[in-house]
Amino acid sequence: MDKSASIGMGAEAEDNKPAEEFVSIARAVKESGISRATLMRWISGEKVRAKREPEPNGEWRVWLPDVIATALGPVSSAMGEADEPSDDPKFAAQSVYIQTVGALRVANKQVRDLLDPALNLMDKFQSILDRSFQRIGELEQKNAAMVDAYEQTMKAEHERRLQEDRQRREQDRLDDAFKSLTKIGPSVAMGLAGHFGLVPVQEGLLTNMLADLNDHQFAALASQMKPEQAAVLERLRATQREAAAKEQEKTNGRS
Repeated sequence: MDKSASIGMGAEAEDNKPAEEFVSIARAVKESGISRATLMRWISGEKVRAKREPEPNGEWRVWLPDVIATALGPVSSAMGEADEPSDDPKFAAQSVYIQTVGALRVANKQVRDLLDPALNLMDKFQSILDRSFQRIGELEQKNAAMVDAYEQTMKAEHERRLQEDRQRREQDRLDDAFKSLTKIGPSVAMGLAGHFGLVPVQEGLLTNMLADLNDHQFAALASQMKPEQAAVLERLRATQREAAAKEQEKTNGRS
C-alpha cells in the first residue's frame, strides 16, 4: 500500500471525515494517554484510520475517535464503532462519551505523572525519618553509657570521700591522744624521773615518745609544766636523742 495513501478503513471513508478529527500524532498521544510508539504500531497494523500529509511535511494524522476507542478497548466494543460521521444523536453521544473517557484517561495519566514524584518524595522522607529514628536510638544508647559512667565516677568519688573521712577520724583520734599525752605527760615523766633517780634513761616508751617530739611539740608540752619539770624532761629527751644518734652511727658504720 502506498504510504501517501490513507491507511485503515478505506480511502473513501477518510475523505468524508471532518478535518478537525484528523489530528497530529502529538495531540493523539496527549489526549489518549498512550505512547507514540504504540500509536505508530496501531497505524502500521491498520487498527486506526490515518493519513499522511503531502510532501514536504509528510506528517501522519490520525482519526482521534479511532485512537481513543482503540485505547479504551472494551468500552468502544460495547458501544459499537461508527464508520462515518452522522447527525444521529446516538453517534454524537457516543463520540462525546469516547472523548470524555479519553480525557479522563489523559487526566489519570497526568495524575500518575504527578503522583509518582510525590511518592518518591514520600519515600525519601521515610528514609530520612528512619535514619532519624536510628540516630535517636544511637544517642539514647550513648546517653545511657554516659549515665553509667557518671554513676561509676560518683560511686568512686563517694568511696574516696569515705576513705578520707576515715583517715581524718583516725588522725583526729591520734591528735586527741597527743593532747591527752600532753596533759598527763608531766606527771608520768616526773614519776619516771623519780623512779630512776634522775639518771639518764636509755629505754622506755615515754622517753622514746619524748625523743620523737619535734621542737614545737616539745615546747607546747613544756609550757604546761613548771620550769624544773620541763628541765627534767629536756634532760630525758636530750639523753634519749643522744643515745639514738649513737646507735644510728653504729648502724651506719656496720652498713
